[in-house]
Amino acid sequence: MFVFALLRFMFYWVNAKSGINYFEGMEHGWRTDLATTGYLVFLPAVFWFSGNFFSSASVRLNKIGFLFSAVCFTLICFIDVVSLPLFPEWGSTFNLRAITSTESPGEAAITFLDYFKLKWLLMFLTPTVLGIFALHRIMLHFSNHIGNKVHRIALPLIVLPLLLLGMRGNIGKVPIQVSSAFYSHNQTANFLAVNKTFYFVSTLKQKKHLEIESIAFDKTELAQTWAKLYPEPAEGDTVSILTTQRPNIVVIVLEGCPADVFEPLGGFEGISPNFTELCKQGLLFNQIYASGFRTDQGMLNILSGLPALPFLNLMSDTELSRKYPSVLTELHNSGYFTSYMYGGDAGFSNFAFYFRHNNISAIVDKNSFSAKERCISWGVPDNFLFQRAGQELNTYKQPFFACIMTQSTHSPFDLQEKPHFPGEEISEKFKSSAYFTDSCIASFLNVNRNSEWYRNTIFIVVSDHGSLYLGNRDFNDHNRFRIPLLFYGEVLKPEFRGKTNATVGNSHDLPATLLTQLGLDYSPFPFSKNLLATSIYHHAFWITEQNIGWITSDRRMVFNFSTRDIYFTEGDTSNNKNYVSDGIRFYKILADYALKQEAPPRIR
Repeated sequence: MFVFALLRFMFYWVNAKSGINYFEGMEHGWRTDLATTGYLVFLPAVFWFSGNFFSSASVRLNKIGFLFSAVCFTLICFIDVVSLPLFPEWGSTFNLRAITSTESPGEAAITFLDYFKLKWLLMFLTPTVLGIFALHRIMLHFSNHIGNKVHRIALPLIVLPLLLLGMRGNIGKVPIQVSSAFYSHNQTANFLAVNKTFYFVSTLKQKKHLEIESIAFDKTELAQTWAKLYPEPAEGDTVSILTTQRPNIVVIVLEGCPADVFEPLGGFEGISPNFTELCKQGLLFNQIYASGFRTDQGMLNILSGLPALPFLNLMSDTELSRKYPSVLTELHNSGYFTSYMYGGDAGFSNFAFYFRHNNISAIVDKNSFSAKERCISWGVPDNFLFQRAGQELNTYKQPFFACIMTQSTHSPFDLQEKPHFPGEEISEKFKSSAYFTDSCIASFLNVNRNSEWYRNTIFIVVSDHGSLYLGNRDFNDHNRFRIPLLFYGEVLKPEFRGKTNATVGNSHDLPATLLTQLGLDYSPFPFSKNLLATSIYHHAFWITEQNIGWITSDRRMVFNFSTRDIYFTEGDTSNNKNYVSDGIRFYKILADYALKQEAPPRIR
């Protein structure tokens, strides 16, 4: 319990902002500390009590108990210390996603090195070494047998039930839950309170039910909600923005660039001046949101029209990812040459399996570049990536679809040139990286402007997810998830150039929007809506491991999806209950589709 209090103070020291109270975190989190302690102490206690009855095996049992405790203690410290740098980026501590994101060992090692600093190592070793030493001293005391037979029988009958009670956290019917420690609408305060080991173990149970199965759902209400969110399109219910139905398509996916990076979206001035110029000749969607906060989620958004789910890396699950629809397959079946270009490892999060399963024609990743070009920790910087992209596109059979994934805006932002924004703060490094990527895209377009394929190409610029690197957003701020979506190119009809579209939507709406422009069926993408339809229901969704963001044309809301506790509402506040129910039902339908392949309900 003392060590948990110390580790909580470390979290407070590193991550807490003004207005966060350490002692409030202790007050609301001590029961999760007690429950975790009960689990960790129970087995060594059984060994010790058993040793009092079997003296010949007592030494061996005590050694096993000490070894178990030492291993658990090391894991506890690891979970807490890794959570310190992880929390500012993910908005949560070490969890199931951290496990499933390490299926590519090379990328996992790079991520670890990104986070590695001497202070983290010292913060891990200090409590671990001191704690194991203290455990050893305590175990020496317990090496003595209980001489009194009555005590030998009575102590386990008293102590073990007390440990079981501590593990439950209460005397009620329902054992303690993570939500028992969550007392605030401030995410940092909640994660300060909860025991990090308790939280980690709780996420391991989320793989199949996602805390949604315990909520009762009426099938008719689910169908009504679905019909409201995705009404059947009427004949001719769309706007055609392209001069051709068979253009080349280049989708540029920006790594972790939120709307704050782009001045036309209300962002900071001077970070992406070339994007600002592109908007003057392109069609900009200014109310688009990523539904998740990781690249694996973003790629499934963009290519499979699948909204994000918390906890899980669906891309890494081959049994699931091969069942999802993909723009790659639809375009391949329509005669398109399809490709993916990335300066990192295409095997990251099992991307390569997903691409190959969907009949991709070509994959270019860091292994396609020279050792000299692989000069940053993740592989190849964006300038070399876009130079290679131009060379590749000049060889492709038309029409083609190319997805280019940037990575220079991924931490640790190790630019090979002088940063545009001086300073060692993380926000300045991120701004310089975004400025660099913006210049690389401009150079790519300018160099290839006279290429034969260029005149018949629509360029789509979108981010995989947002970020908090600029340091001006809360974890539950809708604008943390707001991202750019820009259509640009000579095949864009003149009347749409320089225009802004205010339709509320998600990046997972891109498949339906794009396929409609090509005259192709988008029914395989049930969660994707055509952003250019004239009579759609405007809605956007994002999700973290505790909360849902729900946005429509008249209001924006954040609420906890298990407790239905409303964090805040903007806009129309009438009938909030039904508004929350729409989000909960949408989440239920999504979880059933993503995990069980159950089709969305329809009213018969």
